[in-house]
Amino acid sequence: MPVCVLNTVFGQMGASVQEEYINLILFIKQLLGPNTVIIALVQCVVIFTPEYSLDGYQSLVSSIQDKYMNLLKHYLEAHHNWDVAFGIYGKLLTSVSRIGDYSNRHRKLLHMCDVTQVEPLIIEVVNLLPMSG
Repeated sequence: MPVCVLNTVFGQMGASVQEEYINLILFIKQLLGPNTVIIALVQCVVIFTPEYSLDGYQSLVSSIQDKYMNLLKHYLEAHHNWDVAFGIYGKLLTSVSRIGDYSNRHRKLLHMCDVTQVEPLIIEVVNLLPMSG
């Protein structure tokens, strides 16, 4: 969503979440530079989070995530000495955790927003419609 829409929808309560998100993205960008391979691997680690998988698929999703984490670790070790790779890997895993925290807070804010200010497609995609009783 564009920032102007977010500001209208969230008001002041979303400002800190938006600022935190921008700081997180800038940190990751500084850490990785323009390396699209690492960015793609980190995205796969984020996407394959067992916490958000369907019931009964957690172990499969966890196994897939482990494979991407292993690929990321080996890629870093192949392109950096071990100490540097270990440091970057730790910072990336911390960032992945922060992305999850950010996503949870953002989702809660979306469910508290004024849906009259949001485009209908966004309401449907993000599932902001009230639960029918």
